[in-house]
Amino acid sequence: MLKSANNWRGLLGLMVLLLIFSCGGDDDGIDEPSGPQITEEGTFEDDWTYEVFPTVSDNFVRAKFRLWVPDIPEEPRAILILGTSYNGSSLGLVHSDVWQEYAIQEKLVLLTFYLKSDDTGGYYANASGGSGAALLKALKAITVKHNLPNVNDLPFLSRGYSAGGSFSYNMSEFLPDRVVAYANIRGSILSTVVTNKDVPGLMIMGEFDNDTGIKNVINTVIYHRQVGGVICFALEPNVDHFGGLNNADKLIRQFFSFALEKRLSGTSSQLNVIPESSGWLGENNVYEYFLFDEYTAEKDFASWLINEEFAESWQKFQTN
Repeated sequence: MLKSANNWRGLLGLMVLLLIFSCGGDDDGIDEPSGPQITEEGTFEDDWTYEVFPTVSDNFVRAKFRLWVPDIPEEPRAILILGTSYNGSSLGLVHSDVWQEYAIQEKLVLLTFYLKSDDTGGYYANASGGSGAALLKALKAITVKHNLPNVNDLPFLSRGYSAGGSFSYNMSEFLPDRVVAYANIRGSILSTVVTNKDVPGLMIMGEFDNDTGIKNVINTVIYHRQVGGVICFALEPNVDHFGGLNNADKLIRQFFSFALEKRLSGTSSQLNVIPESSGWLGENNVYEYFLFDEYTAEKDFASWLINEEFAESWQKFQTN
């Protein structure tokens, strides 16, 4: 009986010792998760629409992106970003017959978005402030979901109206080595750098648009032209800021087609630089155009035109 009691005392002592050594101090982190904490960056609204959640440093409060991939036998060549006015949604443009037909013709993927800013943060048109990174996150999420790694790595064409035009221009600043060309319809420019001078740009304003906005865009074009930027300005007659976009988009589609032809070569991911001297120059007041070497006025103040056919369209756009 005594031996049995001693055995129980020994077992009890062992249990107490185990209990003591299993209880650590306050900094042992027994309440912390054992693995890394994974935070969700966004969520799918549907199979092709992804919303990126903002962080405290982002310049947007909402960011949704939608992808459309054409059913074509060839591999797509580029992603065409389509944007619209301030805090507006361009998501529905992936269903536009005109843009889908153009995408099929030029072997493009369409990417549209709904970006929204408020008074508490920055302005989403500044792509380097978080909205550009959100676009890349959404693109990756959608292409991973559908096993489209080649699409994720494609270069961009960027087209936008108003605030979407400002975003389009700023995407060329944010990713100058990945943007084939950009087009801005009636959007003011927030900042001007020269890192994107080799990215072909088309800046379109309306004749009856805000005078300050017109001057802002013209000054941006001149700034780029003074460092050899391949950029042009076009003024659409009889149109204010809120006028229709059909004529502007026709000119943009032609411009993008020529840019794709000159900037892409085979399977190389590196974009070709178009020599400034290979283009034409247009006089912005009388809309005459000349070969680069035959232009006798100040070249820095002329619009750079990608080829003669586009130069003719540029002239007609502003005079018809």
